[in-house]
Amino acid sequence: MEETELTKELIEQNWPLTGVQIGELLRRSGGSRVGIIESNEGRYIYKIAHTWKTSTTIERDLTAFDFLNSVGFKHISRLLKTKRNKSHVVMNNDKLIYLIEYVKGDHPNSSVATYSELGRITGVLHSIQGCLLYTSPSPRD
Repeated sequence: MEETELTKELIEQNWPLTGVQIGELLRRSGGSRVGIIESNEGRYIYKIAHTWKTSTTIERDLTAFDFLNSVGFKHISRLLKTKRNKSHVVMNNDKLIYLIEYVKGDHPNSSVATYSELGRITGVLHSIQGCLLYTSPSPRD
């Protein structure tokens, strides 16, 4: 499979960012990639979706960012909208890419306190009313 090149020009052309530098590649899995974008406006994470994702499914999935931020859920990054107020861009006619704010931190320690806090956060998430979103990690949906 041919690698799709992510360029600073593509990012600056589509998102309200300047002085872009493509940073470290954090993860690669099949056709998807996750990495860092450095810019004058801050640090962001880029995500290039798996090849089975379509514009419709990625748009549906990404609405969760806006919804959860709109109800004050503190444990989710903000999605950076494009200059055209879209959630993602189609790159080279076949790859879907989106940007989210970078959140500094490390993986939490495996401890009773950590799992207790994760359980509390999950409870808050499940108690949010008015969410009519359906997201799925499956290529069959």
